[in-house]
Amino acid sequence: MGENFENFLSRFEKLIERFEKVAERLEESMNTLEMRVSQTYSDFAPNYFKPKRVCDGDEDLDEDEENTNDESIDENENVPFISSNPCNRNPDDDLMEAIVAENSNYQIDQTKWHLHPESAQYGGASWDSEITRVRKVPLSECFRIADADPRITFFFYNARGNLYLSNHDPDHPDKDTELFDAVFFSGKAWFGSAPQSDAYVKQIFGKDAWEM
Repeated sequence: MGENFENFLSRFEKLIERFEKVAERLEESMNTLEMRVSQTYSDFAPNYFKPKRVCDGDEDLDEDEENTNDESIDENENVPFISSNPCNRNPDDDLMEAIVAENSNYQIDQTKWHLHPESAQYGGASWDSEITRVRKVPLSECFRIADADPRITFFFYNARGNLYLSNHDPDHPDKDTELFDAVFFSGKAWFGSAPQSDAYVKQIFGKDAWEM
């Protein structure tokens, strides 16, 4: 009887040791899991759970946003308007701001290009000589494109707003272009007045490219 009890006690002690080891491993696993969850939350939560603005017109805006909304835009200023109010912004605003910043610092090589301010290809003229067009690009990219293509002799760039020229040629709605769009042509230009745009003529040995 005594020997059987000792055997039982020995097996019971070994069983307790196993349970203790399992408990230790479980605790280690829980600690590891807790660390991973905490790290995942710290990486994910700031972006996903940030408070969202409610822009339903009922919420009172703070003083800075009220001033932004009440600001009147001078129609004589040739500066594209991009809202700083988060309720009014759209996905293109960041791109637009980047283009405005780059254009403001860009210097034109006047030995290679002749600027015709506030001009664009006339809407009533033929656009059969159009080579290509690009949308929402900085002015520097326009010069890169034009310099790389010997067919291009001039282009216009909408630096200050959308340009609607289809009223001159209703059969060609593609003559309407938007802010920061550019259209490239070969041959000789026929410029018309366009306060939203500027035109650039390629220069070769000091002369307009179409004269060469």
